[in-house]
Amino acid sequence: MSEMEPVTYAKGIDIFYSDASGPPVEDSRCLACQSPMKTEQKEASRSMAEAMSGSTTDSYVYFCPHSAKEEHRRLVELYREWEHLVSRRLKAIVTQELMEMRNEFRNSL
Repeated sequence: MSEMEPVTYAKGIDIFYSDASGPPVEDSRCLACQSPMKTEQKEASRSMAEAMSGSTTDSYVYFCPHSAKEEHRRLVELYREWEHLVSRRLKAIVTQELMEMRNEFRNSL
């Protein structure tokens, strides 16, 4: 019998949720800066529909510890732009820029 995989909800660039009744996600990293994410177990709304209805569920919340920093916000913005690029050439250029910005960000921590 295989081990149960974690079920994740409301995936974002620097935050996501998983059901606390299942196993936690073992290795989670922020998509913007590649830092290890912190984990908290708490009652949380895992989707916009749950939030609008006031419903919460026991969840693991994974979040980047650097998300409040301005440099991190710029990385998130660039990552969002990178996700939507269709040109391979532009994507390669922006990928290089994203990697350089990540390195500078990590060196500033």
